Amino acid sequence: DPTRASTLIRAAGVLLAASTSGAGSRSNTEDVSVDLGPARLQCTEALFSILGGAAYRKDEELSLAVGEALAAYADAFGNAKWSNESEIWPDDYDEVFAFDLPPHQHVLYTLFQREVTHTNPLKRNASAAVLLALVAHASRQANLGRMDRAMVKQVSKNINLFQNSFIKLLSDPKSKQLSRESCCRGLAACRGLAHTLGDDGGILNERLLKAFGQTTYGGSAMIETESQARERRNERDGADADFPETEIGGAAGITESALGAFREMAAAAISLGRPDTVYSLLILSTSHSAWLAPRNRDKYNERSLLGNARAENSVSVRNALRPHLGKLVPRLLRACNDPNKHTREQMNSLWVALTGGGAESRAVITQNFLSTIDALIQDAVCSSWRARAGACSAISDIIVGRSWDELGGGGVVVDDDGEKMNTTASIRLIRLWRSALRALDDVRLVVRERGEVLGRSLRALTIRLCDPSVLISSDDTFLSDSDQMKKDREIEVQAEYAAAVSLGWLVKYGLNAPCPEATGICISCLLGIVDVSKPTTLQPVLAELCYALLMAMSGLEPAALNYLQVRAAGDSNSGGSGNDRYDNLERIRIQAAMSGPIATALNKCLEMVKHVDLETQQKLVPVFDSSLRTGAGFATRAATADAVSNLSNSCPSAFRFKGISSVNPTVRLLRALYYASERERGITAKDKMTHALGNLAALAPGSSVRQL
Repeated sequence: DPTRASTLIRAAGVLLAASTSGAGSRSNTEDVSVDLGPARLQCTEALFSILGGAAYRKDEELSLAVGEALAAYADAFGNAKWSNESEIWPDDYDEVFAFDLPPHQHVLYTLFQREVTHTNPLKRNASAAVLLALVAHASRQANLGRMDRAMVKQVSKNINLFQNSFIKLLSDPKSKQLSRESCCRGLAACRGLAHTLGDDGGILNERLLKAFGQTTYGGSAMIETESQARERRNERDGADADFPETEIGGAAGITESALGAFREMAAAAISLGRPDTVYSLLILSTSHSAWLAPRNRDKYNERSLLGNARAENSVSVRNALRPHLGKLVPRLLRACNDPNKHTREQMNSLWVALTGGGAESRAVITQNFLSTIDALIQDAVCSSWRARAGACSAISDIIVGRSWDELGGGGVVVDDDGEKMNTTASIRLIRLWRSALRALDDVRLVVRERGEVLGRSLRALTIRLCDPSVLISSDDTFLSDSDQMKKDREIEVQAEYAAAVSLGWLVKYGLNAPCPEATGICISCLLGIVDVSKPTTLQPVLAELCYALLMAMSGLEPAALNYLQVRAAGDSNSGGSGNDRYDNLERIRIQAAMSGPIATALNKCLEMVKHVDLETQQKLVPVFDSSLRTGAGFATRAATADAVSNLSNSCPSAFRFKGISSVNPTVRLLRALYYASERERGITAKDKMTHALGNLAALAPGSSVRQL
């Protein structure tokens, strides 16, 4: 029964505090004689045995009650002087030595030398709440002006041990939520106690930031130093060699992932130029129900722990950080999507505490969207794989439903040369695609998985930007007819901008990506853009798009098919002639290419040609000529021949140019078709090109046909 156990623990603390009138004294009554010293030690050991025991496994909040009971026992004798106090403690736990110490030293010595370093992870987890209860009790007493009490003095002397223990327990991979949050609030209590005792906190802050991997002068001490690594290996191997300590700082055994969330908080505090803010952020990042209980609400809140050192309360901290959210939001969002589970949980709590969660969080992101997206794009291609994974997930979350104006607006920029220029929506869209394709080809599996999510979100965003119908909001129903027409025209222009930028970059770089997953997402996006776009939207890039799709017909075909066809044609052991086998495989390859997604997109583009102006239609003729002359495979030549036949039937005026010389695009295309069909080996591709040659000959100048 947790309630009964908690009541018994509090009763034990009251009895310990009430009976602490001098170690070893006796209580004589008519019926019983009790030696209070050993009885108190026995009761204290019983409290320590609860940590990590069966009762603790059923209710971890009992560790906080144990800490409060031990704090009451340690502080019971006030500011009295003890005759058996010891300033020097042995390195290893000695039970005889511990029992001879006064209560305030006995409790701390047992915690630091036995409980915190115990091999049982449950013991270590429970020790965090006990340490918090002790330092919080000392901080409250100091805030009330009772700084001469023996327990407060002892805690202040060992403030470095408290801080180091909290940091070690934070980095423990088996630490639970209550243990981590106890460490967060305990670090804040250490700062409040030091400030109350007259310390400006510079050394304390520097040590904390250094352990979190951030310092006011730069550099990281999160990874253990070389000498600490040697000591750890020597302890493991049993060597007794003594190596000199040549490096300063470091946190032995603490990895980058263990303190990821707190590294982000420290970095945020440093970037704001307010290192003390990290303590408020630590408290805001806690969300366990234990801190909201009536008994604990006033004991472990920010006012009680930090005292005069607190910057502001949570609401005031949130308001004070509003001007700096442009710097904080990218870090917080990236950390909220960190691969480490503990980091995500801690930073999600901090994110909700700072922004309010839900619609308020969305509004905060919208207010700082441009600076946030620019910072996350840089993080998505940085050297740290954790930052890349977190940035990709954060980007995929915040780009949902964004408009062209929210991305920065502006005109069309097809290439991002990397110069420091006015970043527009075109530049951001290109950088987003570049980041997504790089993530899909990352060496880390986690980053590749996040890259797939980013690719799908970016595909949906790009298709949405190119579709004018979904960009009309419900508020437009209250506009006048003239304003509605103006608004619709602006939306169509923005859709044209988005289509020009997306198609221009995707056909130039996306279809040539070395990663098959990246190529697949680019082809899927191309199909989506072509499917939702109007002919007027695709008109500026229609010729370039058709050329890219024609070249991709063979460029994206597996090379193994060509190898198989050539080997089958030269295999004399198989039945049938080599030419028949070659023609059969060619027919199968062409059928597969013509039924694929690229051919589908090409057919949709050709259907739009009759809805565009004559100038755009005539731009396709040189495109067909170029694809015939430079195409690497017969799939491209066969698709070009079908496109010529289609266009000659639907838009015959597109082939009518002035002049009969070789400068005439139609004449050049006619000659290219003739020579291509003459050299083509496969029957299927030759039939298609011969058919296209006949259709084109009916539209070409008669003298050019006769001369050919």
